[in-house]
Amino acid sequence: MLGSRAKPVKLRQAIAYSIDKTLITQGALNGAAITASVLLPKGFPGYRESNAYAYNVETAIQLFKEAGYDTPEKVKALSEEINNWGGGKS
Repeated sequence: MLGSRAKPVKLRQAIAYSIDKTLITQGALNGAAITASVLLPKGFPGYRESNAYAYNVETAIQLFKEAGYDTPEKVKALSEEINNWGGGKS
């Protein structure tokens, strides 16, 4: 489905924008973690603050559409592909 080289980038960006990292750290982890937006922790050499992919539903939806996932059926197929990646084995 991802015909052009730009579409996988748009898809990865859409997924990144669709994850509410604060909700995960505050809700599911009961505040026992610090929300991360970069690989290195604050205070570590090379750390650079970034909020490039802050939770933004509208941006995520637009990027999903640009990546070719513009119908509920296509989004469901993507969800199934992700959930069954690697043969469904964890």
